[in-house]
Amino acid sequence: IDHIHPRSKGGERWDASNCTTACRPCNQLKGSMSIEDFHLMIA
Repeated sequence: IDHIHPRSKGGERWDASNCTTACRPCNQLKGSMSIEDFHLMIA
């Protein structure tokens, strides 16, 4: 499970609308980036 809006930036931990699936390597690579920034980085 990955948080779309990082918890470190105010994202809610248990809000289902803030959660998505991610493989472990992608989750670790994304870290505290927003999903938008992560998409830009890997594009």
